[in-house]
Formats: sequence, C-alpha cells, structure tokens
Amino acid sequence: MKRAHSTAGMDKIRENQAKRVSEKNAVKEYGVTKEDLDTIPEDRVKSRACYGSVYRMFQREDVIALATNKPGGAEAMNTAQNSKRLAEVKQELRTLESELKRLNDRKQVLLNEQAQLTGNATSTTTTQPPLKRTRKAPANN
Repeated sequence: MKRAHSTAGMDKIRENQAKRVSEKNAVKEYGVTKEDLDTIPEDRVKSRACYGSVYRMFQREDVIALATNKPGGAEAMNTAQNSKRLAEVKQELRTLESELKRLNDRKQVLLNEQAQLTGNATSTTTTQPPLKRTRKAPANN
C-alpha cells in the first residue's frame, strides 16, 4: 500500500531541490568552471550518489554569487541562461510542429470521410482510421 504524501510536504521538497544545483548544471547554466566551484566552502557543498557515481550539489545562491563576481561572469551567465532558454523554446517548437502535423492529418481524414458521406468523394485516397491522441507536454511556467 502506498502512503500518500501531503501536498505541503512535497512542495517543500521541490522548493529545497530548486535551491540546489549540481556541479555539471552549474557549469552549464552559469558559465563557471569546476575550479571556480572549488572555491565555495565545503560546508556549503553536499554530495549525492546515483548508481555509484558521486557528484557535488551546490547552493544555487552561492553559484550565482560566484558567477556574477567573476570578471565577465555576468555576461557569461546571461549567455548560458539565454542558450538554455533558446533550447527549451526550440524543443517546444518541435513539439508544436508535430502536433500541428498530426492535427492536419486528422483534418484531412475527417474531410475525406465527410466527402464520402455526402457522396461528393473528390479524393481517391483511402481513408485512414483516426489517429491516437498524444499526451500534451506539460507547460513550463
């Protein structure tokens, strides 16, 4: 039997996770180097293990402070964040394009069915069964 978690408890967990960033993601998102991250005091760094690999987790505020205080760091941080946003927008665009294609295909099938029902079949293409609905990607707010 599964135990139900309280919504407030799960919100707190998500909030705490949002305050941390892994070493790999800190380098990717904020444009800092691993050597820069080594300057953060060890008491502010936690270690995690996943499938035998150990990695460091940093407080997001420490990484942001490090990135903005570094010469040229603010620009590098903005560039990295803009690149991340651009990748997210491109992914959403691909998803929407595939959804548009699916809807256009469905529209054509329905138009062919309507033409056959009214006896005005102008198309010689065969009617395909309706396409299965796909799950929509969650909206990132």
